[in-house]
Amino acid sequence: MREILHIQGGQCGNQIGAKFWEVICDEHGIDATGRYAGDSDLQLERINVYYNEASGGRYVPRAVLMDLEPGTMDSGRLGKMVVQEFTVDLNKPLVFQFWKLVAFFATPSTTPALFGGGLLGYVMYDCTHYYLHHGQPSKDPAKNLKRYHLNHHFRIQNKGFGITSSLWDAVFGTLPPPSKTTGKNNLVTDT
Repeated sequence: MREILHIQGGQCGNQIGAKFWEVICDEHGIDATGRYAGDSDLQLERINVYYNEASGGRYVPRAVLMDLEPGTMDSGRLGKMVVQEFTVDLNKPLVFQFWKLVAFFATPSTTPALFGGGLLGYVMYDCTHYYLHHGQPSKDPAKNLKRYHLNHHFRIQNKGFGITSSLWDAVFGTLPPPSKTTGKNNLVTDT
């Protein structure tokens, strides 16, 4: 039987999700505390589709709830059943935590440059990764990058992690083996 992970976000998504979980809880015989209160063997047989069994005979929905306002996630049955809660303090955005990390290792005069360079590098990596998946490169360097990256996804998943070059694969020893048709280790041949 397949397992389902439910993801809901925002005020509207959490309100719709709350109604969804009310229906699912009723169908599977789960009460507001997460305990099984049903009367059918079929309910218990299929309970692992939406729930993980926690300690004390409680069933926890396999769900991810996201919102900037935590109050929308507390309402309804699902909010009472969640075992772990992860809250982001909006007074301390994640970017400040990375800034503090860079500032810990750098001098005050070099922190802005290192942080900005790291942020720019990440954005460039992310754009390149998106382009390699969705773009149609026309020049050889970009075609080779796409072949190298798709080789990682579709030929050998545990090798060839380098997105923009094989440099880090050489450093970490994750270069893919040579292709039988080309003899090159970074390209998949066109067919």
